Amino acid sequence: MFETTTVRITLVLLAVLLCGCFLSAQQKTQDPDAETMRLMELDKGMASASAATGVIAALLPHLSENSMLFPPEGHPIRGKTALSLLAAQLPADSKVQTLAWETLNAAVSADLGFTYCRYLKPDTKDYHYFATIWRKQDSQIWKIHVSVGLLNLEATSVPPLTDKIDPVGADPVVKKLLETEAAFCAYAGIHGIAAGFYNFMAEGGTALGPGGSPVSREFYAERLKKHSAANGPQPQLIWEAYQSIAATSGQLGCNYGPYVFVVAQEGGKVSRSYGYFITVWKKTGGQNGGEWRFVLDAGNRCTLPPGTVWNLEPKTGPGGKINQ
Repeated sequence: MFETTTVRITLVLLAVLLCGCFLSAQQKTQDPDAETMRLMELDKGMASASAATGVIAALLPHLSENSMLFPPEGHPIRGKTALSLLAAQLPADSKVQTLAWETLNAAVSADLGFTYCRYLKPDTKDYHYFATIWRKQDSQIWKIHVSVGLLNLEATSVPPLTDKIDPVGADPVVKKLLETEAAFCAYAGIHGIAAGFYNFMAEGGTALGPGGSPVSREFYAERLKKHSAANGPQPQLIWEAYQSIAATSGQLGCNYGPYVFVVAQEGGKVSRSYGYFITVWKKTGGQNGGEWRFVLDAGNRCTLPPGTVWNLEPKTGPGGKINQ
């Protein structure tokens, strides 16, 4: 009887110990704070390598063939092979262009994360800001999924982005991300750009304009006060998510695609400027409810080649319809 009881106690203690080890390991692999620190350290290491050996050499080990690299101006370079081929055609001084940046913020949810950083523009005292979306591979290694504003190459031969994700059969979270992006654009078209950004930005969120400084939700609140008394047609920003990705947690996602910025001018004319955006969305309110709000928005500029059709047209907004 004593031996049986001893065996039972030993088995129970062993089971508790194994369970505790399993939970500890599980919590360690799923700890978002630990993964965020890991991602920031990875980004800092890449910055150190860039300062020592050049941006291209620093980027290549962290790219996959699915990576999308949007320069500050221009169309995206698609993947490691494309960047390698492009780099081979560059002058020697461009290949070894060094750049050191600092990581300002980062966040992770399961297998998706982002960092945003800044660096001093060469020969100036002005900062340039850029954003990077990271995705954890099956090997548990983080790779760059999308980067906007870092790789400053004159890739004139790179074609514009025209491939669109097919929402039919897409992951339910991806569908929701696409719907939210479309609702964001529609709201901005009706109520104005500042109202759109204010209402869809999360508390503590950041928007990085093309080459501009980061702005918060309070910035758009102030813009709303100024624009409420404005008369006549207002500038319009029209965009569409061409691609989308969601974290396996269902709590974080990213959309990217083209935009057009339309400004009415005297004489009924309009000016159009083009570029690409990325929006990082976070679900508020936990697993069983809440709304999607963006925590990071960034973009670049580009020239649209003749014959390229993005079908981004102005809509009726505050002050009336912009003439086309």
